Amino acid sequence: MFEFVVNIINTLGVFTSSVIGLISAVLLVYAGRLGLRAARLSAGSSQTTVVRLPLSGSTPNNLPPRNLDFTGREELLTSLHDALQSNQATSLTQAVAGLGGVGKTELALEYAHRFGGDYGLVWWLRAETPESLMTSFVELAPYLGLEADGQDETAQRNQIKTLLAQRKDWLLVFDNAEKPSDLNDFLPGGEGHVLITTRRQTWDSAHPFPIDVMTEDEAVKLLLKGKPNEDKETALALAQDLGCLPLALSHAIAYTGEAKIDFVAYRQLLANSGPKLLAKQVANKGTYEKTVATTWAISMEKLSEDAKALLTFLSFMAPEEIPLDMIKDHGEHLPSSLNEALSDGLRCTEMIRELRCYSLVSREEGREGEENLSLHRLVQEVTRHSLEEDKFDHWLTTSIKILKEALPWFPHNTYDREVAKGVDRLQNHCLTAAEMGKKNQCALEETSTLFTNIGFYRWMRADNRGAESLYKTALEVGEKALGEDHPGVAIGLSNLAQLYQDTNRLVKAEPLMERALEVDKKAFGDDHPNVARDLNNLAGLYEATNRLDKAEPLYERAVIIFVASLGEDHPNTQTVINNLAGLRAEMAARGK
Repeated sequence: MFEFVVNIINTLGVFTSSVIGLISAVLLVYAGRLGLRAARLSAGSSQTTVVRLPLSGSTPNNLPPRNLDFTGREELLTSLHDALQSNQATSLTQAVAGLGGVGKTELALEYAHRFGGDYGLVWWLRAETPESLMTSFVELAPYLGLEADGQDETAQRNQIKTLLAQRKDWLLVFDNAEKPSDLNDFLPGGEGHVLITTRRQTWDSAHPFPIDVMTEDEAVKLLLKGKPNEDKETALALAQDLGCLPLALSHAIAYTGEAKIDFVAYRQLLANSGPKLLAKQVANKGTYEKTVATTWAISMEKLSEDAKALLTFLSFMAPEEIPLDMIKDHGEHLPSSLNEALSDGLRCTEMIRELRCYSLVSREEGREGEENLSLHRLVQEVTRHSLEEDKFDHWLTTSIKILKEALPWFPHNTYDREVAKGVDRLQNHCLTAAEMGKKNQCALEETSTLFTNIGFYRWMRADNRGAESLYKTALEVGEKALGEDHPGVAIGLSNLAQLYQDTNRLVKAEPLMERALEVDKKAFGDDHPNVARDLNNLAGLYEATNRLDKAEPLYERAVIIFVASLGEDHPNTQTVINNLAGLRAEMAARGK
């Protein structure tokens, strides 16, 4: 590995700050990012209580109490109402589908209360289990003039379906249904309306009505409705922390109210405790506030081992636009069964279908027609927090290594539009995994490489501030992983020094260049090409600060080393020869 890195370094150009022409100097800066490629050193109760609640009159119903804190979702409610009232047969059954916690149940409940007066009967059916579904369904009997006592539930169910099919003034809400086959024996048909809430995205017998998290404005309004004394800026920050997930927002309001703390304190608790905080039950609250962790655990229990493994890997990426081709192309690092599933078209499709059915993952087409996977950040947190420490480290290391291999690079360290597109696809994932690597002291060598290479990309995009931050982090992580005297650290020092010099912070650049030179001398000896590179870069800084007499011997020494090690015709050698010639021309012009 070490010899491989040295060979990479030897193929790179050398920074020049020769005064022979500004354009030439700028062009040669690209060649001078010596360390960048080389930095890849690795750089509910089952009983139902029937309650008559007034909606817009005396409509018979068994609805749960209305959520008086319901906020936002006006466009969704209007769209749902328009779809059901369109009288089109294909729209009479709507499957409100989305991730656990996005507010499917609350949306359906608000719809039933708000528009219940349009119906002659509104009935809420708990569809999470066959038992709860049957119980809540047959309780409809008295409201249809049927005798409930002494009858078989199946026969009673069929009677109810027959009577409902003969009228069209009803709304049935099947809450928390798992799959279409669970409802086949309960759907009456006819012209009545059906709402289904489900984590499953595909539903053959219903028109899909997908919902996502709240908008930021809706989330802030909900938070401030619960705690009106909080400021809007802090509420926005908390909403973003929680991904604008309605259930999580409700927990935040309840917890801060019970604990008598403000949103700032809650954000700190959230940062320290993650989803564990969201798993706390608040006393004296209704059962609809099931915890986020429990919601996802229900789905996880239904997944195959391959689907669980894929979800685990995805949990170490950024949440959106995870390229499926990247995962497939580097599947050798994943568990063998998962790799085989990814390589088999049918198995891969089925595995992703599982995750999509339970709204754990979405699948979409990217900007360039590629297939991407996305998932909610709180799904990721819950998944990661469910892992034992050794498994967490294993998956994190695997993710970092795959990203390091998958990240494309620029030929000869010069900008290439197509390569830039590839880097752009992966940079968020690289930084997400790298930040976790740094925090958890895991795969630090590869983590340092990710920070360095994304830093270089940011530099090429003229984001000097972003590049500087990443270079500093890469250097910090690299020193922990490799030790302060490792040549990989010298590369990090050179990268940061070059950026300082590019941004005219020469006083900051000089000690870094000097340290890089000393590290490489100690590691390689005085006659190594890396040392010649460092000498050239330091000479360029001396030249830029009008210390021409100090620059000349460094250029001369660098030429000698490059000629001996790489030959006179090597691009690096020629670069330094030109630098030396330019320096001497400048000295002559000044009469030195």
